[in-house]
Amino acid sequence: MLNDGSSPSSDNVLPRGMPSRSVDEAILMAERIFPEGWWALSGSAGLEGHKPAALVASDADNEPKPEAAETPALALVAATLATLYRRSK
Repeated sequence: MLNDGSSPSSDNVLPRGMPSRSVDEAILMAERIFPEGWWALSGSAGLEGHKPAALVASDADNEPKPEAAETPALALVAATLATLYRRSK
């Protein structure tokens, strides 16, 4: 669900078939890939000139770099993939 700060309505629900844009799916992916890790998601989706950013760490000692994207879900997916890539190096 995306909400611009107003009261939630059915207009805020993303259509089916768009898992890459769903925050719930992105969180599930991060938690399944890094069960010992953590994630954080910014709330700047509606601010002019600011893209949402996310951090995903593979464990408690990991210090990830923030990844930004057009939507919060895509930022979380990008951060998960970037952490997975850095961990594989």
